[in-house]
Amino acid sequence: MTNMTESPSWEDSIELIARSERVSGGQDGVANRPLIKLANRTRYLKEKYDGLNTDLSGKVEAVKTFAGGAVLNSPRDEILYGVLRLVWTGTFPKEVAPGSSPQTTGGVGVGAWAYTSDAVIRHDLASYLGPSFMGMPEGGTLFDLLGGWVCPEMYGATAGDESAAHANSKAFYRLFEVLRRRGGGVIYMKPGATYCVDFINFVPANVRLYACGATIKHINPISAFGRGGLVIGGGQEWNYATAKAAYESDTYPAAVRDDTLKDLAIGDYLEFNEDHVQAENVDIYDLRMEATFTDSTSWGGYAINVANARHVRIHNLRAKGWTQAFNFGSDVHPSSPSCYDVRIYNLVVEEADPVRTYYAFGFIANSTECEVCGATLLKPLTAGTRNGSGLAVNAVERCRLSGINIPDLGRTVSSEGVLINNARDTWVDDVRVGNAKSALSTFYSVDSYNDASHRNIIGRVYANNCDQAVAIGAKYAVIQDVKSDNCTQDIYFRNINATGNILKFEPGKMIISDSSVNKLFWYLIYNTVKGWAREYIRVRPIDMFRGNFANLYSWDTNKSIKMNTGITAEFIYKFPGHIKALDAVSFMGYFSAGAQVAADPAQTNPARPSQLTAMVRYMATDDSSTSEEPVIPANGRFTVSALTQGDGDFIKTYDLHAEALGFLPMTGSAYGADNSMDIRFSFVNGVAANTMKHVIFRVWR
Repeated sequence: MTNMTESPSWEDSIELIARSERVSGGQDGVANRPLIKLANRTRYLKEKYDGLNTDLSGKVEAVKTFAGGAVLNSPRDEILYGVLRLVWTGTFPKEVAPGSSPQTTGGVGVGAWAYTSDAVIRHDLASYLGPSFMGMPEGGTLFDLLGGWVCPEMYGATAGDESAAHANSKAFYRLFEVLRRRGGGVIYMKPGATYCVDFINFVPANVRLYACGATIKHINPISAFGRGGLVIGGGQEWNYATAKAAYESDTYPAAVRDDTLKDLAIGDYLEFNEDHVQAENVDIYDLRMEATFTDSTSWGGYAINVANARHVRIHNLRAKGWTQAFNFGSDVHPSSPSCYDVRIYNLVVEEADPVRTYYAFGFIANSTECEVCGATLLKPLTAGTRNGSGLAVNAVERCRLSGINIPDLGRTVSSEGVLINNARDTWVDDVRVGNAKSALSTFYSVDSYNDASHRNIIGRVYANNCDQAVAIGAKYAVIQDVKSDNCTQDIYFRNINATGNILKFEPGKMIISDSSVNKLFWYLIYNTVKGWAREYIRVRPIDMFRGNFANLYSWDTNKSIKMNTGITAEFIYKFPGHIKALDAVSFMGYFSAGAQVAADPAQTNPARPSQLTAMVRYMATDDSSTSEEPVIPANGRFTVSALTQGDGDFIKTYDLHAEALGFLPMTGSAYGADNSMDIRFSFVNGVAANTMKHVIFRVWR
């Protein structure tokens, strides 16, 4: 046998040997004609394939890159941009400068750059914009179908990796930017996951975040970088545009202030200035926020910061390590954003910032219709640290605080459970505070917030192991149902601003500031305190007389007892148990004609004085000794003499305001035993018919 002679040609048809043909061999034999034509076709196809493979080899092995620069001479010249392969479809030659990109050398499109693989499609689908590239059968995209429902992982966030904090910040930024462009949406976070971040992020309007118990752990949320956490809204100190520029230029963390922007003045509320609204209709559920610092002396973070925002709800927030778990508005003009209708429910602070805490729960300022409903502190603040209170408001109206539970606040510099400062129509209920200087305090510095027609209502305050249950430094509050255990005092009147208040409970011990120019009686006069009303007791002399009626010149059963010459008449009045203190004594009498002359040693020898002496007395102790003298307070002795007074009627009033409290108490006095106070009048008579009249006692009961 010999080999076929093959010719590279395309044979249009292949013959079949008919039944009637005589079969013969050889190059032209009938038996070999079909085989030769098939061999010719095969040779033809091989040569075509070999030629095509040669033409494509350059493209498959493309080595030109944008990074190195190149000159392209035909559409077959391929160039690499990272992992993406492109060709030029415009005019040739095409010069590509080193370090350039498709976008800077003509862009992608008709007559410009074109991709030669599906790498770009894969890249786009894998990006945070991927769902918006996936079409749906009835139109729209997968993103449209989800209705704006997103999760951090869609934008590159990685849970459980502290080294990913920087990238995670950018991922959350991209997530919020997408929702901002779409006008809102819904965020779902992986249940129980922890996402570390290192820069502040801004939540746009119309967003609902379901954290499902996930944690955002912020590393180094210092004030220089906006205090970290999440911001709803924005303003001068926490400026969205400034933060966005830092993200877009990859220069974050960075300062986020914009001092060219001026927030509303204090009292110019967002409620009435809608043009200042930066965010609204935001709901956050079941989020945990944690702050941690690489420098043990650093501090200053706010977990949730709401500025120039309205209609915000925060549910079941847990916080650890923050200077404030939340901040609504601010009171430092010109950085004084306002809030309206912002409410937080069921807040738990596991531990506040151990270095320095402003308010472990948070602060509401320059805002209206805001609320804290349920807040619990699990661990005390660091003793001796600056500031350090539980919750405060300043420059607010129509706010509501309730269910505040602080079992152990800690003795910081401020150490106030709840501070109500510059507030009107604000309602506080169910405050429970332990181990603090004050469970609740009121204060004001702006007089316009003192309005008797818009009182603050404070009720159900329970203090345990505090210096005082309530410290009052403002006007016009109604305070009711205050209870204390192991507290030094129930009420502390902080300064002379504490007037016009109504205390609907009967306090135990009350004190005033050491620096107060007024004494306790003044605060009782200018506030309404249950159990402390001033009244007058009028006593007839016949009811006080202790002696022999035979020594009297005359007497009646109403207002007059007249005495004979040379006797000393004694009158004693025991103060009844229902009174709390003696405030003043007014007594009246009459020196007969000649009493002054008789008392003057220059005119009468020996002189025969006529005088009336009053002495407030306490039993010194409960000692049974009969030799023990009564204790007469330094300001408890009063004398009127005919020698200096002259003949005729006299009326003398002596108050006890020089005493430490401004009165003499029935109980708790340093002078003597409780409920032992009486007053003794001794009337010495140098002439006949001197008259003792009725006595008026001004008392507290």
